[in-house]
Order: sequence, then structure tokens, then C-alpha cells
Amino acid sequence: MDTTPHTIDLEIFGEPYTVRSDLPPEDLKELGVLVNDLMIHFQKQHPAMTPTQIAVMTALNFCEELLHLRRYNSDNPEINQRLEAVNKKITDVLATET
Repeated sequence: MDTTPHTIDLEIFGEPYTVRSDLPPEDLKELGVLVNDLMIHFQKQHPAMTPTQIAVMTALNFCEELLHLRRYNSDNPEINQRLEAVNKKITDVLATET
């Protein structure tokens, strides 16, 4: 896998983000789409929520999935390795927002 840092521009929930990561650009784009789609889903379900509340709910949703996968696949080293990669992707995207 190419570990050369890549920088791409994403639009998430109407806001532009420049993301730098060693992940392939197509993975970064996919992460951006996943986050954006889930935020839009929460906005439609709860129109009174602020963008910050929607972002927190989105993060909690992804963390819930990650926790579930860790608990139920803890004995599978390949899945654990993939989960760690997903966790790193999420961490990288969130780190660019600060």
C-alpha cells in the first residue's frame, strides 16, 4: 500500500475540508461520502439539531459500529487489523477538523 501522504478536498455537510492522510485518495473520498450521507440522514430525522449535534451523533454512530465489530470479531486477527485501519481513517478525518 502506498503510504505517501495525499491531500484531497472534501465537502461534508456543506463545509469544505482539506484532508491529508497516507490513505489512498479513493478511500478518503469514500470516508467523506459516508460521513456526509450519515449527517444528512440525521438532519432529516432531527431537523432541530445543530450541525455540532449532528456531527456528534454521526461520530457516535460510527463508534458504535466499530465497538460492535471489535466485540464480535475479537478472535479474528484479520478483522482486527481491518478495524484498526478503519479506526485510523476515522481518526485522520476527524483530526483535520481541529
